[in-house]
Amino acid sequence: MPGDDFSPLVPYAKDELQQLSKYLLTNSPAICVITGERGVGATRLLKQLLHKVKNAEPVYVNCPLAGYNQLLAHFAVSIGLEEDASEMKILSHLRKSNTNYLIAIDNCQRLVKPKLGD
Repeated sequence: MPGDDFSPLVPYAKDELQQLSKYLLTNSPAICVITGERGVGATRLLKQLLHKVKNAEPVYVNCPLAGYNQLLAHFAVSIGLEEDASEMKILSHLRKSNTNYLIAIDNCQRLVKPKLGD
């Protein structure tokens, strides 16, 4: 059974959290992908990182089942834009902003529609 936001990190994840913190919690731009099967703690790890950030605004977006356009709407709102902000407006805002962001987008597998059969 998968854990929740309050589940303790399993002992092995403490090392990973420390390594990711050194990489992501700096003033340098960075990209990181955390993957794992359902219930292994990827979401918990993401939220732990977001709680540790001190030099950036943490943003957590859980991919909606409705797809990419809904993800953009959720993300736009989470950074203070209108829900109908375009990709270009979002990118422009991020580039011009004096705010540094640590952005975590969870459950990205929801953006892929499986193709069954041919």
